Amino acid sequence: MGIKKEDQKPLSRGFIVESLTMRIEALVHLIKSDVIRAAISSKLGEIKDIKALYQLLSLAQASIENSELIENKIKGGLTFHPITGELLSELDYTEIVDYFIEMGKNEMNTVKPKNNNKPKAV
Repeated sequence: MGIKKEDQKPLSRGFIVESLTMRIEALVHLIKSDVIRAAISSKLGEIKDIKALYQLLSLAQASIENSELIENKIKGGLTFHPITGELLSELDYTEIVDYFIEMGKNEMNTVKPKNNNKPKAV
């Protein structure tokens, strides 16, 4: 007799965070690069966001085989987006921020005609 899907309780957030942390800790020892190992270990204690932990797990798994390639991408350290939890270290997000600022300025300067379509009196 198996447990029905409806009877299963969803996993708590703390359990998922703890499981991901333990999995990353197990993988850190397999990483050849000291730079990557230190970066992942330092961030592991700080991060409690599930999305960021999944990103860190992916980085740890990829670093086992391709540590030289990844080491070049994280020279500036690991940085995570505070809202989405995405790893920003290899992304140049300054261009995106500049684009949104410019778009906001254009939006403010553009006057939109008001739509005053009133129904005709019968």
